[in-house]
Amino acid sequence: MFNLPERFEDENPELLVTSPNQMVVFSGGLQKDDDCEWILGDFTKKRCDKAIEYYHANSEFSDNSDAEIILTGGYGRNASGRVKPPIYEREAVLMAEYLMENDVLFDKLRLEFDSTSTVKNVVELVERGLIDVDAFDKENKLLIVSSANHLGRIAMSLKRVGIPKKSIDLLAADRPEGNTIEKIRSFVSNMLYIVLLQMAKDLSDLKQVDDKVAKVMTTIRHFVKK
Repeated sequence: MFNLPERFEDENPELLVTSPNQMVVFSGGLQKDDDCEWILGDFTKKRCDKAIEYYHANSEFSDNSDAEIILTGGYGRNASGRVKPPIYEREAVLMAEYLMENDVLFDKLRLEFDSTSTVKNVVELVERGLIDVDAFDKENKLLIVSSANHLGRIAMSLKRVGIPKKSIDLLAADRPEGNTIEKIRSFVSNMLYIVLLQMAKDLSDLKQVDDKVAKVMTTIRHFVKK
């Protein structure tokens, strides 16, 4: 079992992009293995693999004592339903374990493990002070790692908290294959997020986006079943 460092509990492109001081890796859910233990889901693992690839391919980042990798992800519906799981079953903690197994230094890692969605990832990062919205510009960019279809939503969320697109580098991870229903659901959900994020003006508006999307998706599922 992964022993959670005390520090974690307290903090509650292509590979040749501008060398940042901060990389944020967004989780994509967990799944259970044959022993019913929680492990990284396919989306999360591919995102971690991309971060690991970047880390080992860019000595300017890995050798920089100020550089850090922020892993963000708490417990989505796939992992725990509405029950808040113990810390060692949270997405960011399992991501940290996987990165360290692949020779990423522990001292580089910071964790956010209370969020339950992409938008809440961004909210938690800002409210917990894991990223400073005033610290980034064209020369000092924030590197975001996630799936390609996910990056636009993240960039829009970051813009709403004060980090413009010109201050962000985006690193796209490979996307696992999904069935047709999953792809349709993902497309509809993504479009809803884009519309609502365009309407959001600040952090306060951002906090309400998830609930609005959930209500619409619930209504759609209700009519589809009829």
